[in-house]
Amino acid sequence: MAVAARRLGLARQSVQRVVDDLAAGGFVVLRPNPDHARAALVELTPAGRDALDALTRRSDATRRRMLEKADISAADLQRAGAVLQRLVAALGTDSGG
Repeated sequence: MAVAARRLGLARQSVQRVVDDLAAGGFVVLRPNPDHARAALVELTPAGRDALDALTRRSDATRRRMLEKADISAADLQRAGAVLQRLVAALGTDSGG
């Protein structure tokens, strides 16, 4: 959970609570981790995979509707992403002076 928490920028305890709830609901199982005895691997169950697939489909549909409503194309998104990447890179090299 610690690695996932760091990647998400969350407290390990928060991630552990969510994983525990998902396990209790039958959406994930915890497996032994051959690389780290105290850190279990989290694996989706078939029910978890189905739930994730359903959430992804709903999210994709919502995103499509929103982009259509705003008249934003895939090319627009690619250009925006490129601009943001250049901005992030510039901010990362800015020494403040």
